[in-house]
Amino acid sequence: MAEYGLILIAIVMFTIQTISFKDFNSRLMKNLDSYFLFNVFYFTLAVLVFVVFNRNWESIGPLTIGLSVGFGVLFMATILLYVKAMELGPLSFSTLLFSMALLVPIVVGAAFLDEPIRPLQVAGLALLIVTFVLAGKSSGGDDKKPNLRWLILIILACLGNGTLMTTTRVHQAILPGQEVEEFLILGFSTAALLSLALYFARRTRKKQDIGHLRSKRFPVVVLAAGLTTGFGNLVAMILAGRIPAIIQFPMINGGLVILATALSALLYHERITRRTVVGLVIGLVALILLS
Repeated sequence: MAEYGLILIAIVMFTIQTISFKDFNSRLMKNLDSYFLFNVFYFTLAVLVFVVFNRNWESIGPLTIGLSVGFGVLFMATILLYVKAMELGPLSFSTLLFSMALLVPIVVGAAFLDEPIRPLQVAGLALLIVTFVLAGKSSGGDDKKPNLRWLILIILACLGNGTLMTTTRVHQAILPGQEVEEFLILGFSTAALLSLALYFARRTRKKQDIGHLRSKRFPVVVLAAGLTTGFGNLVAMILAGRIPAIIQFPMINGGLVILATALSALLYHERITRRTVVGLVIGLVALILLS
């Protein structure tokens, strides 16, 4: 039962993280310079969370160093691909395909980590995909047409996201319960340094205005994003060594979609359509089957 408590914590953390990202994107992100600087701040705050909660420092082995640094680089590349895909193509389909990344660790877990998949869980996963489709369709506002460049970018982003999930599971399959915080510290420090390097590289070529980041709202959004990224990923990494991928990723992602949709309606007064309600009900049934 402790694992389901951790799943609930992860869902809440990643939901607040999603809301903070939404707030930054809609009110504060004017250009890529502001985006990279935001990354530097909230990644660094996440690293501080990992440092504070790492009470038993372990010697870091070459496996952790290699996987965590690769995780940090891939994390940045994946997010950039996803952002670019959303700029070029339809938002709803971009979100839907990006969500399908959870299939990657499930397939890897079943094929290589001896994680059995039960028929009811397959049914739950299928229903969850239906939820993602309905959630994407209900967002509306897509005036961009799919094109080949968009398709390549979103497929690469999806594979990158799935590989990130798989990396944590492989690490914990080999070193269960070991070097968890060390992995996250190295991974997110790499992402923070890479964001800082990209920020200064862009500033040497063409400076973009970032005066809007002096807003009082900016530190609040950074604090929310950094703390939830830190706690959420710490819990997710712990779960990676305790439960199968078929339970962890669909339940966290499904719960995130359901809770984020409800909070968006409350905080941003987004319209809840009949399609959205049906999607949420199907999502709840999916989570029950997956558990």
